[in-house]
Amino acid sequence: MSAIVAAIVAAVVAAGVVENADVDSAASPAGEDTADADEVPTPDLSGLEADTSVEVVAEATMPSVAHLETGQGATGSAVIFREDGYLITNAHVVGNANQVQVTLGDGQARSGEVVATAPFADIAVLRVDEDGLPTAEFTDEAPNVGAPAIAIGSPFGFDATVTSGVVSALNRTLPADQRGEVVLSDLIQTDAAINPGNSGGPLVDGEGRVMGINTAIISQTGTDAGIGFAIPASTAVSLAERLIDDGEVSPAFLGIQGDNLEPGAAEQFDLDVASGAVVVAVVPDSPADEAGLAEGDIITGIDGDGVESMFDVQGRIRITEPGTTITLTVVRDGEELELETTLTEQPEQTELP
Repeated sequence: MSAIVAAIVAAVVAAGVVENADVDSAASPAGEDTADADEVPTPDLSGLEADTSVEVVAEATMPSVAHLETGQGATGSAVIFREDGYLITNAHVVGNANQVQVTLGDGQARSGEVVATAPFADIAVLRVDEDGLPTAEFTDEAPNVGAPAIAIGSPFGFDATVTSGVVSALNRTLPADQRGEVVLSDLIQTDAAINPGNSGGPLVDGEGRVMGINTAIISQTGTDAGIGFAIPASTAVSLAERLIDDGEVSPAFLGIQGDNLEPGAAEQFDLDVASGAVVVAVVPDSPADEAGLAEGDIITGIDGDGVESMFDVQGRIRITEPGTTITLTVVRDGEELELETTLTEQPEQTELP
Protein backbone atom coordinates (compact mmCIF):
# COMPACT_ATOMS: atom_id res chain seq x y z
CA MET A 1 0.00 0.00 0.00
CA SER A 2 2.98 2.40 0.35
CA ALA A 3 2.85 2.92 -3.43
CA ILE A 4 -0.60 4.40 -2.96
CA VAL A 5 0.78 6.87 -0.45
CA ALA A 6 3.49 7.90 -2.88
CA ALA A 7 0.90 8.38 -5.62
CA ILE A 8 -1.33 10.75 -3.68
CA VAL A 9 -1.35 14.36 -4.79
CA ALA A 10 -2.80 16.92 -2.39
CA ALA A 11 -6.13 18.40 -3.34
CA VAL A 12 -6.31 22.04 -4.34
CA VAL A 13 -9.14 24.42 -3.54
CA ALA A 14 -9.73 26.15 -6.86
CA ALA A 15 -11.65 29.05 -8.34
CA GLY A 16 -11.87 31.45 -5.44
CA VAL A 17 -10.36 33.04 -2.39
CA VAL A 18 -11.56 32.00 1.03
CA GLU A 19 -12.46 35.08 3.02
CA ASN A 20 -13.82 35.50 6.51
CA ALA A 21 -17.07 37.47 6.40
CA ASP A 22 -15.75 39.51 9.26
CA VAL A 23 -15.07 43.21 9.42
CA ASP A 24 -15.43 46.46 7.54
CA SER A 25 -13.78 49.74 8.52
CA ALA A 26 -16.14 52.01 6.57
CA ALA A 27 -19.20 50.97 8.53
CA SER A 28 -22.35 52.92 9.19
CA PRO A 29 -23.32 53.21 12.86
CA ALA A 30 -25.69 50.80 14.52
CA GLY A 31 -29.38 51.70 14.62
CA GLU A 32 -30.48 54.72 16.66
CA ASP A 33 -33.69 53.23 18.10
CA THR A 34 -33.69 53.30 21.87
CA ALA A 35 -35.69 51.37 24.44
CA ASP A 36 -35.15 49.89 27.85
CA ALA A 37 -33.38 46.53 27.73
CA ASP A 38 -36.15 45.09 29.89
CA GLU A 39 -38.65 45.86 27.13
CA VAL A 40 -36.89 43.77 24.47
CA PRO A 41 -39.27 40.88 23.67
CA THR A 42 -38.13 37.28 23.74
CA PRO A 43 -38.69 35.80 20.27
CA ASP A 44 -41.83 33.69 20.15
CA LEU A 45 -41.31 30.97 17.54
CA SER A 46 -44.18 28.76 18.64
CA GLY A 47 -46.38 29.64 15.67
CA LEU A 48 -43.75 29.46 12.98
CA GLU A 49 -43.81 26.69 10.42
CA ALA A 50 -41.14 25.61 7.95
CA ASP A 51 -42.71 27.68 5.17
CA THR A 52 -43.07 30.86 7.24
CA SER A 53 -42.18 34.03 5.31
CA VAL A 54 -38.78 35.66 5.62
CA GLU A 55 -40.49 38.73 7.07
CA VAL A 56 -42.04 36.82 9.96
CA VAL A 57 -38.85 34.86 10.70
CA ALA A 58 -36.77 38.04 10.66
CA GLU A 59 -39.13 39.86 12.99
CA ALA A 60 -39.02 37.00 15.48
CA THR A 61 -35.25 36.50 15.35
CA MET A 62 -33.76 39.99 15.07
CA PRO A 63 -34.08 40.86 18.80
CA SER A 64 -31.53 38.11 19.55
CA VAL A 65 -28.94 39.35 17.04
CA ALA A 66 -26.21 41.78 18.13
CA HIS A 67 -23.99 44.24 16.29
CA LEU A 68 -20.32 44.22 17.38
CA GLU A 69 -17.61 46.83 17.17
CA THR A 70 -14.21 45.41 17.95
CA GLY A 71 -12.01 48.50 17.64
CA GLN A 72 -10.62 50.70 14.87
CA GLY A 73 -13.94 50.69 13.08
CA ALA A 74 -14.10 46.91 12.70
CA THR A 75 -17.56 45.37 12.95
CA GLY A 76 -19.13 41.95 13.22
CA SER A 77 -22.21 40.17 14.48
CA ALA A 78 -23.25 37.86 17.32
CA VAL A 79 -26.32 35.98 18.52
CA ILE A 80 -27.66 35.75 22.07
CA PHE A 81 -27.11 32.25 23.41
CA ARG A 82 -28.27 32.53 27.03
CA GLU A 83 -30.57 35.01 28.70
CA ASP A 84 -27.96 35.71 31.40
CA GLY A 85 -25.80 37.65 28.96
CA TYR A 86 -23.87 35.11 26.87
CA LEU A 87 -23.52 35.51 23.10
CA ILE A 88 -21.86 33.41 20.40
CA THR A 89 -19.71 34.91 17.63
CA ASN A 90 -16.62 34.00 15.60
CA ALA A 91 -13.13 33.86 17.06
CA HIS A 92 -11.78 35.76 14.06
CA VAL A 93 -14.23 38.60 14.77
CA VAL A 94 -12.90 39.31 18.28
CA GLY A 95 -9.28 38.44 17.52
CA ASN A 96 -7.14 39.18 20.56
CA ALA A 97 -9.56 41.69 22.09
CA ASN A 98 -10.66 41.39 25.71
CA GLN A 99 -13.60 43.76 25.35
CA VAL A 100 -15.93 44.62 22.46
CA GLN A 101 -18.85 46.99 22.06
CA VAL A 102 -22.17 45.13 21.80
CA THR A 103 -25.35 46.73 20.48
CA LEU A 104 -28.44 44.64 21.07
CA GLY A 105 -31.88 44.92 19.55
CA ASP A 106 -32.75 47.85 21.82
CA GLY A 107 -30.22 49.99 19.94
CA GLN A 108 -28.13 50.63 23.04
CA ALA A 109 -24.41 49.91 23.09
CA ARG A 110 -22.81 48.24 26.08
CA SER A 111 -19.45 46.72 26.90
CA GLY A 112 -19.03 43.02 26.22
CA GLU A 113 -16.38 40.77 27.73
CA VAL A 114 -14.66 38.17 25.57
CA VAL A 115 -15.14 35.14 27.82
CA ALA A 116 -13.09 32.66 25.78
CA THR A 117 -12.32 31.63 22.21
CA ALA A 118 -11.76 28.43 20.26
CA PRO A 119 -9.76 29.65 17.25
CA PHE A 120 -9.39 26.13 15.85
CA ALA A 121 -13.16 26.09 15.30
CA ASP A 122 -13.68 29.87 14.83
CA ILE A 123 -16.05 30.16 17.80
CA ALA A 124 -15.98 32.72 20.61
CA VAL A 125 -18.23 33.52 23.57
CA LEU A 126 -19.03 37.05 24.78
CA ARG A 127 -20.84 38.23 27.89
CA VAL A 128 -22.67 41.43 28.72
CA ASP A 129 -23.67 42.21 32.30
CA GLU A 130 -27.42 41.80 31.85
CA ASP A 131 -30.13 39.27 32.51
CA GLY A 132 -33.39 38.51 30.76
CA LEU A 133 -32.01 38.85 27.26
CA PRO A 134 -34.04 37.53 24.30
CA THR A 135 -32.30 34.29 23.40
CA ALA A 136 -32.35 32.71 19.97
CA GLU A 137 -33.60 29.17 19.49
CA PHE A 138 -30.87 26.85 18.23
CA THR A 139 -31.45 23.56 16.43
CA ASP A 140 -29.14 20.57 16.20
CA GLU A 141 -31.10 19.16 13.25
CA ALA A 142 -29.23 19.12 9.96
CA PRO A 143 -31.16 21.16 7.36
CA ASN A 144 -32.19 19.78 4.00
CA VAL A 145 -30.47 21.00 0.86
CA GLY A 146 -32.80 23.50 -0.78
CA ALA A 147 -34.42 24.52 2.51
CA PRO A 148 -34.78 28.25 3.29
CA ALA A 149 -31.75 30.00 4.76
CA ILE A 150 -31.89 33.50 6.27
CA ALA A 151 -28.76 35.41 7.29
CA ILE A 152 -29.04 38.22 9.83
CA GLY A 153 -26.16 40.47 10.81
CA SER A 154 -24.21 43.65 10.15
CA PRO A 155 -22.66 43.49 6.67
CA PHE A 156 -20.39 46.52 6.17
CA GLY A 157 -21.66 47.78 9.53
CA PHE A 158 -25.33 48.00 8.50
CA ASP A 159 -26.87 46.32 11.53
CA ALA A 160 -30.05 44.23 11.47
CA THR A 161 -29.62 43.38 7.79
CA VAL A 162 -31.62 40.39 6.54
CA THR A 163 -30.79 38.38 3.42
CA SER A 164 -32.32 35.13 2.28
CA GLY A 165 -31.60 32.17 0.06
CA VAL A 166 -31.42 28.42 0.43
CA VAL A 167 -29.18 25.78 1.93
CA SER A 168 -26.95 25.07 -1.06
CA ALA A 169 -25.02 22.09 0.33
CA LEU A 170 -24.00 20.36 3.55
CA ASN A 171 -20.77 18.99 5.01
CA ARG A 172 -18.53 21.42 3.18
CA THR A 173 -14.87 21.67 4.20
CA LEU A 174 -12.72 24.80 3.92
CA PRO A 175 -8.99 24.04 4.08
CA ALA A 176 -6.64 26.48 5.78
CA ASP A 177 -5.86 29.31 3.41
CA GLN A 178 -2.55 31.00 2.76
CA ARG A 179 -3.02 33.25 5.78
CA GLY A 180 -2.60 30.23 8.05
CA GLU A 181 -6.19 29.94 9.21
CA VAL A 182 -7.68 26.70 10.42
CA VAL A 183 -9.51 23.95 8.58
CA LEU A 184 -13.26 24.16 9.08
CA SER A 185 -15.43 21.15 8.27
CA ASP A 186 -19.08 20.05 8.25
CA LEU A 187 -20.07 23.55 7.16
CA ILE A 188 -23.46 24.57 5.82
CA GLN A 189 -23.20 26.25 2.42
CA THR A 190 -25.75 28.92 1.47
CA ASP A 191 -26.43 31.44 -1.27
CA ALA A 192 -27.99 33.91 1.18
CA ALA A 193 -25.85 37.03 0.83
CA ILE A 194 -23.02 37.08 3.39
CA ASN A 195 -20.54 39.95 3.43
CA PRO A 196 -17.83 41.42 5.70
CA GLY A 197 -19.55 42.16 9.01
CA ASN A 198 -21.90 39.16 8.83
CA SER A 199 -19.43 36.88 10.62
CA GLY A 200 -20.70 35.67 13.98
CA GLY A 201 -24.32 36.27 13.08
CA PRO A 202 -26.94 33.55 12.69
CA LEU A 203 -28.02 31.56 9.68
CA VAL A 204 -31.68 30.83 10.42
CA ASP A 205 -34.03 28.20 9.05
CA GLY A 206 -37.63 28.64 7.91
CA GLU A 207 -38.90 28.08 11.45
CA GLY A 208 -36.77 30.84 12.93
CA ARG A 209 -34.21 28.51 14.49
CA VAL A 210 -30.48 29.19 14.33
CA MET A 211 -28.96 26.40 12.26
CA GLY A 212 -25.51 27.94 11.86
CA ILE A 213 -23.09 30.74 12.68
CA ASN A 214 -21.97 32.58 9.56
CA THR A 215 -18.20 32.42 9.20
CA ALA A 216 -16.76 32.71 5.68
CA ILE A 217 -17.35 33.21 1.98
CA ILE A 218 -15.58 32.19 -1.20
CA SER A 219 -15.22 35.13 -3.54
CA GLN A 220 -12.84 36.65 -6.05
CA THR A 221 -13.65 40.13 -4.73
CA GLY A 222 -14.00 39.65 -0.97
CA THR A 223 -17.74 40.33 -1.11
CA ASP A 224 -20.72 38.06 -1.60
CA ALA A 225 -20.65 35.81 -4.65
CA GLY A 226 -23.40 33.45 -3.57
CA ILE A 227 -21.11 31.00 -1.77
CA GLY A 228 -21.21 31.47 1.99
CA PHE A 229 -20.59 29.12 4.88
CA ALA A 230 -21.88 28.68 8.41
CA ILE A 231 -20.67 26.56 11.32
CA PRO A 232 -23.47 24.16 12.33
CA ALA A 233 -25.36 25.26 15.42
CA SER A 234 -24.71 21.91 17.11
CA THR A 235 -20.95 22.51 16.89
CA ALA A 236 -21.23 26.14 17.99
CA VAL A 237 -23.43 25.36 20.99
CA SER A 238 -21.28 22.44 22.15
CA LEU A 239 -18.13 24.54 22.03
CA ALA A 240 -19.83 27.55 23.63
CA GLU A 241 -21.00 25.46 26.58
CA ARG A 242 -17.49 24.09 27.07
CA LEU A 243 -15.98 27.57 26.83
CA ILE A 244 -18.42 28.90 29.46
CA ASP A 245 -17.87 25.95 31.81
CA ASP A 246 -14.10 25.57 31.46
CA GLY A 247 -12.85 28.90 30.13
CA GLU A 248 -11.00 27.19 27.30
CA VAL A 249 -11.19 24.21 25.00
CA SER A 250 -8.45 22.19 23.36
CA PRO A 251 -8.65 20.46 20.00
CA ALA A 252 -8.62 16.68 20.11
CA PHE A 253 -5.72 14.63 18.77
CA LEU A 254 -5.71 11.42 16.74
CA GLY A 255 -2.06 11.36 15.70
CA ILE A 256 -1.74 10.89 11.95
CA GLN A 257 -0.29 12.57 8.92
CA GLY A 258 -2.50 12.04 5.92
CA ASP A 259 -3.56 13.17 2.50
CA ASN A 260 -6.59 13.06 0.26
CA LEU A 261 -7.33 9.93 -1.74
CA GLU A 262 -7.33 11.16 -5.30
CA PRO A 263 -9.68 9.49 -7.84
CA GLY A 264 -6.75 8.72 -10.13
CA ALA A 265 -4.92 6.84 -7.41
CA ALA A 266 -8.06 4.93 -6.44
CA GLU A 267 -8.52 3.83 -10.04
CA GLN A 268 -4.84 3.02 -10.54
CA PHE A 269 -4.75 0.69 -7.58
CA ASP A 270 -8.24 -0.75 -8.19
CA LEU A 271 -9.49 0.32 -4.77
CA ASP A 272 -13.01 -0.30 -3.60
CA VAL A 273 -13.35 3.33 -2.41
CA ALA A 274 -13.19 6.53 -4.44
CA SER A 275 -12.60 9.02 -1.65
CA GLY A 276 -11.26 9.22 1.87
CA ALA A 277 -8.10 10.09 3.78
CA VAL A 278 -4.93 8.09 3.21
CA VAL A 279 -2.75 7.60 6.30
CA VAL A 280 0.78 8.66 5.42
CA ALA A 281 2.32 8.29 8.90
CA VAL A 282 1.20 7.42 12.43
CA VAL A 283 2.56 9.20 15.50
CA PRO A 284 4.02 6.63 17.94
CA ASP A 285 2.00 6.10 21.14
CA SER A 286 -0.83 8.27 19.83
CA PRO A 287 -4.53 7.32 19.81
CA ALA A 288 -4.10 6.35 16.14
CA ASP A 289 -1.22 4.07 17.06
CA GLU A 290 -3.22 2.48 19.86
CA ALA A 291 -6.13 1.91 17.46
CA GLY A 292 -3.84 0.02 15.10
CA LEU A 293 -3.92 2.49 12.22
CA ALA A 294 -1.10 1.91 9.74
CA GLU A 295 0.49 3.65 6.79
CA GLY A 296 -1.63 3.17 3.67
CA ASP A 297 -4.92 2.75 5.53
CA ILE A 298 -7.78 4.71 4.00
CA ILE A 299 -10.12 6.37 6.51
CA THR A 300 -13.62 6.49 5.04
CA GLY A 301 -15.74 7.22 8.11
CA ILE A 302 -15.85 8.50 11.67
CA ASP A 303 -18.60 7.21 13.95
CA GLY A 304 -20.59 6.05 10.96
CA ASP A 305 -20.41 9.34 9.10
CA GLY A 306 -18.51 9.28 5.82
CA VAL A 307 -15.37 11.33 5.24
CA GLU A 308 -14.21 12.30 1.79
CA SER A 309 -10.82 13.84 2.46
CA MET A 310 -8.06 14.44 4.97
CA PHE A 311 -9.56 17.90 5.45
CA ASP A 312 -12.73 16.21 6.73
CA VAL A 313 -10.77 14.08 9.19
CA GLN A 314 -8.76 17.04 10.45
CA GLY A 315 -11.78 19.27 10.97
CA ARG A 316 -13.93 16.64 12.67
CA ILE A 317 -11.20 15.47 15.03
CA ARG A 318 -10.36 18.99 16.15
CA ILE A 319 -13.89 19.90 17.27
CA THR A 320 -14.40 16.63 19.15
CA GLU A 321 -13.91 16.83 22.90
CA PRO A 322 -10.69 15.17 24.12
CA GLY A 323 -11.50 11.94 25.96
CA THR A 324 -14.16 10.98 23.44
CA THR A 325 -14.05 7.44 22.09
CA ILE A 326 -14.56 7.27 18.34
CA THR A 327 -14.87 4.51 15.77
CA LEU A 328 -12.91 4.84 12.53
CA THR A 329 -14.00 3.04 9.39
CA VAL A 330 -10.87 2.03 7.52
CA VAL A 331 -10.15 0.20 4.27
CA ARG A 332 -6.96 -1.88 4.34
CA ASP A 333 -5.95 -4.20 1.51
CA GLY A 334 -9.52 -4.20 0.23
CA GLU A 335 -11.00 -5.12 3.61
CA GLU A 336 -13.18 -2.75 5.63
CA LEU A 337 -12.26 -2.52 9.31
CA GLU A 338 -13.66 -0.66 12.29
CA LEU A 339 -11.04 0.61 14.74
CA GLU A 340 -11.89 2.20 18.07
CA THR A 341 -9.76 4.69 19.97
CA THR A 342 -10.02 7.45 22.56
CA LEU A 343 -8.87 10.90 21.49
CA THR A 344 -6.49 12.92 23.64
CA GLU A 345 -5.69 16.64 23.79
CA GLN A 346 -3.58 17.92 20.95
CA PRO A 347 0.02 18.22 22.14
CA GLU A 348 1.67 21.62 22.04
CA GLN A 349 3.69 22.53 18.97
CA THR A 350 1.81 20.24 16.64
CA GLU A 351 -0.85 20.93 14.04
CA LEU A 352 -1.55 17.26 13.33
CA PRO A 353 -5.10 16.01 13.83
